[in-house]
Amino acid sequence: MAGLTDHPYRLIAKRFGADVLVTEFASAQALLRDVEKQVERLRFVAAERPIGIQIFGADPADMARAARLVEEHHAPDFVDLNFGCPARKIADKNGGSGCLRDPVLLGEIAAAVVQAVRLPVTAKMRTGWERWTNETVTLRLAEVLEGAGVSALAVHGRTRAQGHSGRADWRRIAAVRSALSVPVIGNGDLFTPEDARRMFDETGVAALMIGRGAIGRPWIFQHMKHFLATGELLPEPGAARRFEIIAEHLRIAVALGFDEGRTVRELRRHLAAYTKGLPGAARLRARLFATEGLAEVHEVLEAALGRAAA
Repeated sequence: MAGLTDHPYRLIAKRFGADVLVTEFASAQALLRDVEKQVERLRFVAAERPIGIQIFGADPADMARAARLVEEHHAPDFVDLNFGCPARKIADKNGGSGCLRDPVLLGEIAAAVVQAVRLPVTAKMRTGWERWTNETVTLRLAEVLEGAGVSALAVHGRTRAQGHSGRADWRRIAAVRSALSVPVIGNGDLFTPEDARRMFDETGVAALMIGRGAIGRPWIFQHMKHFLATGELLPEPGAARRFEIIAEHLRIAVALGFDEGRTVRELRRHLAAYTKGLPGAARLRARLFATEGLAEVHEVLEAALGRAAA
């Protein structure tokens, strides 16, 4: 979710009912070098609480030092350890899901961070490294993290080798939930309110973590919570409402002090998802991608709305 769950988008998600937020992940080594791009990813405001700062790395001492830096200088509500990212450039260096190849290292990293900070420490993992990792290995990895002292564990129901292919194995999530005493959070293939209901029913998890299902669809949190409470499905927002959300995204970014050029450039990462399924979406995206300033973006949206109304 790096590059997507940025500061403005998290605030949009919060306004639509997300209960807990997590920052984009940051490299422990980069944080220790005070790399500006990494530090920027940790920025948040009070309206985003409760929020966790997510870090990754392969060295227990570096991870502990980075966690202390996060606690002292940013004061989130918890520190989150990423053992789930499948990206090759991260995993091949033992970051993210790469740690799942070495349960001893996995436990050492988690224990070092837990001991280094006063904040709660949570973790996210996949079900294993190899495509056909068996349940025994998954449970061992989860138990290592619980034994290291994490306060909660999110489980994505795919192995690292699967990436986002195939289907998430919710039965494996249920097995972890049954084996652990700390809260287990279910993740993977949560795209609709019905998915949310099935995940709770089939796994017994304490909460859901929504990733790809929220890209360009921040209303998913509101829709899922409404369905869980009432059994009623809310309609997907139409063009006018989506354009309002895009405009709100722009307003938030500007209010946070982002410069106009950066705001427009970073919004492009969200536009394909925001406009997916709308009539003339491809042409609209092409026009939006060609804009350079906020005024141009608003002109394109107003013209598109006029066409949609006609």
